[in-house]
Amino acid sequence: MQSAGDRHGPTRAVHVGRQPIYDRRNAVVAYELLFREDAAANEARRSDAAATIDVIINTFSEFGLADIVEDKLCFVNVTRDFLVGDLPLPFGPEQTVLEILETVEVDDQVVDGVAQLATQGYRIALDDFLPGSPHERLLPLVTVVKLDMLASSAERVRAAAAACAGYPGITLLAEKVETAEHLATARDVGCVLFQGYALSRPSVVTGVTLSPSRLHQVELLTTLSQSDVDMREVISLVSRDPALSLRLLRVSNSAASGVRFQVSSVRQAVLLLGTARVREWVALMVLGNVANGADPSHLSAAVARARMCHQLAGYLDVDGDTAFTAGLLVGISELLGTPVAELAGSLPLSQELTTALRHDQGRVAQLLRAVLGYERADLTEARAARLPPARLVQAYLNAAVWTTRMVGSVLQDGAATHDASPAAG
Repeated sequence: MQSAGDRHGPTRAVHVGRQPIYDRRNAVVAYELLFREDAAANEARRSDAAATIDVIINTFSEFGLADIVEDKLCFVNVTRDFLVGDLPLPFGPEQTVLEILETVEVDDQVVDGVAQLATQGYRIALDDFLPGSPHERLLPLVTVVKLDMLASSAERVRAAAAACAGYPGITLLAEKVETAEHLATARDVGCVLFQGYALSRPSVVTGVTLSPSRLHQVELLTTLSQSDVDMREVISLVSRDPALSLRLLRVSNSAASGVRFQVSSVRQAVLLLGTARVREWVALMVLGNVANGADPSHLSAAVARARMCHQLAGYLDVDGDTAFTAGLLVGISELLGTPVAELAGSLPLSQELTTALRHDQGRVAQLLRAVLGYERADLTEARAARLPPARLVQAYLNAAVWTTRMVGSVLQDGAATHDASPAAG
């Protein structure tokens, strides 16, 4: 396996910076999410829409929101593109605060966009607010105003706080608090939230992820953009790409996705998220250019095993979609170099899948052992499960043909066929 840092391999390293936000009792109540290019970076080198996309994708679909902020709020820096609707926000307002950077030019279109987001329930924060700036037009719509303690004098900080006093719905947050004097001034002007080096420096969360196929994402986005979307086809397309499957499983477990169910298959994740949400996530993946070229042999092996599990599921009275997902996650764990039990523990899986992947128990686990044994030319587990040898051979050949047709066409030239899904044929 190539290293996680190899941008052209099947896996790569992903990073999200986060800086705690404290209340008056010095308890962490939120985190600001920050773009980081690598684990050693102590500051962002970009503040554009691409950086925001990277942060959103990594937080929600690579790590999972709970792994980054637990049950606390997260502040996400957004650019004009997100505020006016040119780029989608593929998460709900439950656990997020949209932070408007001081570099955003405020005009009528931005004001209208922010008003619409506020109506939808999103909390809005203004970064580095100064009285008399165009951003003052947004004060009736925001819930948090951030005051820069490092760049502003005590007099300017007091003036900014006074400008916000007429809006009782605004919470003042002191940022870049680096000295005891900064903290005292912030408390004196009415700040109840605090962020800065005097309290805690940003940290970087790093993980290893699969690199999805860019062509596959484009194909899926095209399918999702049709007026009459065939969800069966969408599920088939997602299932062909292990990286996309893993991402959507994680997204479906994020509180901000609006989903409150445990899922046992890619099919359930897609159906629960819905066409609009899946479209928004895939659009961000494409636009953010986060996909990298994938080695077909690595991904084909993972999907072929999943397909073989699906083909044999009926013999053990196992749901076909659940069997496919179990086989897929075993393949993904190998690509990531992560024990499957650890991977399963981070995903929103049903009890049946959790029991199989974390504890190696139940019919799904028995099926996995039989398939994995067959790959090693060991039929001991297959005999124990009473799987006919002829059926094993047939399932293996069918899986190889299906994977070559489905995965190979996507990874090589993007001209995938649309006549089958993991649950069909």
